[in-house]
Amino acid sequence: MTKSLDELRESMVKILDSDEKTVGSGFIIRNDGYIITCHHVIYHLDNSLKVKYQDIIYNAEWCEDFSNLEVDIAILKINIESAKAVKIINSEKLSTSVTVYGFPPNQNRNFPEGVAVDANSIRASAPLNVISTYNKSQTVTTNNPWNKKPLETSNFLSHRIDAKVEAGSSGGAVFSEEMGGVLGIIQCSKSDESYVIRWDNILDKLDQLGLEPRKNNVRIFLKEIESRFQNIQNIKLFHSTKPITIKDQYIPIQVTLERKYNHTIETTWSYSESEEEFKRAYALK
Repeated sequence: MTKSLDELRESMVKILDSDEKTVGSGFIIRNDGYIITCHHVIYHLDNSLKVKYQDIIYNAEWCEDFSNLEVDIAILKINIESAKAVKIINSEKLSTSVTVYGFPPNQNRNFPEGVAVDANSIRASAPLNVISTYNKSQTVTTNNPWNKKPLETSNFLSHRIDAKVEAGSSGGAVFSEEMGGVLGIIQCSKSDESYVIRWDNILDKLDQLGLEPRKNNVRIFLKEIESRFQNIQNIKLFHSTKPITIKDQYIPIQVTLERKYNHTIETTWSYSESEEEFKRAYALK
């Protein structure tokens, strides 16, 4: 594993049922205990929401204001102050290999801390119907706020990956080592292809949580550019906090202009004077 993937593992959580069996995956998105997972993972759970984070079981709270079941997203909160949060990367267009990280129960013996499934290709997909993910045989006997299904017409923006992801991984992280962060949330499929719930399905919710993935992407890009030029003297980037003085941004230059002297209209004196005026110009440093 790379260092980045090790850091991702430290943010992963297991979603548990009342018997403390793993039913799905999730991961920390904010250091004070906010967790993201798929709504269909918690939909059928009874009167308690439990998660296991770094070998400790926590009671979780469903954050209705931040969740959006119509795009299969649930936000949970546990009582913790210094959790390890993932780095969110929002990108609508992708051409990179990814690693899907989750907790399929049938591989728990060999991979108790999660199994990484590499997907060599990822590409854009048409919006997917949300309700198709729900198990029709599941019955719900309780009436908790999260025991709701999305509308039949609900759909979400997605990326498609050509890899089967085992049940129990839903809600897990889709990580790109190349981009250095998590690109979205995995939604498992029964076929040999799976789908990624993109961050732009819930940008408004992420902004409410203070995560602002669009702004963070710009900051990361500018920081990378700055690091590349940090050894070059007198390079000032546009995002510098130093006030800009307009006068200091310009230097005088001499410009040579050519034009024909019209003897019938201009005198020698007026021609030479106007030429000097045209020579005075300024340019950006």
